[in-house]
Amino acid sequence: MSVDTSVDPAAGETEDGPAPGTAGRLWHYLPRGNTLDDRAWHRRHRLLQWTLALHLPALALLGFALGDPPLLIGASLVGPVLGLVMGVVVTQRRLASFFVTGGLVFCSAALVVLTSGSIEAHFHFFIIIGFIALYQDWVPFLWNVAFTVLSHGIGTIWLGDLIFAHPAGQANPWLWSGIHGLGVLAACVGMVIFWRITEDEQAEKEALGRQLVTADAEIGRRRFASDMLVNLARRNQSMLYRQLDIINQLEEKEQDPDALADLFTLDHLATRVRRNAESLLVLAGEQ
Repeated sequence: MSVDTSVDPAAGETEDGPAPGTAGRLWHYLPRGNTLDDRAWHRRHRLLQWTLALHLPALALLGFALGDPPLLIGASLVGPVLGLVMGVVVTQRRLASFFVTGGLVFCSAALVVLTSGSIEAHFHFFIIIGFIALYQDWVPFLWNVAFTVLSHGIGTIWLGDLIFAHPAGQANPWLWSGIHGLGVLAACVGMVIFWRITEDEQAEKEALGRQLVTADAEIGRRRFASDMLVNLARRNQSMLYRQLDIINQLEEKEQDPDALADLFTLDHLATRVRRNAESLLVLAGEQ
């Protein structure tokens, strides 16, 4: 499992926690990001790759159904195709997620272009946020907001009425791009809150898992000690029973009172040792 747990002093974080001040307090309430283990990340990455791949034929069919020129359809699919290819080829986690995320937001832009700036097509930028949140990483989130603003503003300058279908957006592309960017940012804030809660729950589960492992190890040690005590007590008990049988036989045959008294003393000591062995069994949980 590969998790980046390094701290960044420039971002207001120290080894002992967030740095003092407003920035440090804000940093404390934000998710750390990039905390998924390799298995969980690859599972989500494959899901997003399939999501991006399914967008390609869907966008092409939509473009042909709307009567868009083949050249426009092909140009709109360049970004998503490149993001998909790089997301498959690149193995570094953060860079691969960046390319897949780029492909998905390019799909949003392609949908807007193919529908000539339809308002409904802009909703795709908000829909894709839920998928981007699966990475639980800051790079896709910040990239999504930045791309939304830049694509709307620059796209309107280059492509005219293909980004905003209404006159106000065409007249003030950067203003409306900022409005769309703020909308995406607000949606991202809600996802960040959900993301932080998810991280806290993951941390609690990991802590509980470590406690369970420690408890299992302690239980194993205690069980081993108990089994050892039982084994030792059983062996002593077996030898003491044999010793007491021999002492009883000697007592039955002995006629000398002094020797018989010594045998009685030995019998008494052996009985006390037997009781100690039985006490070990009780301590070990045996009847």
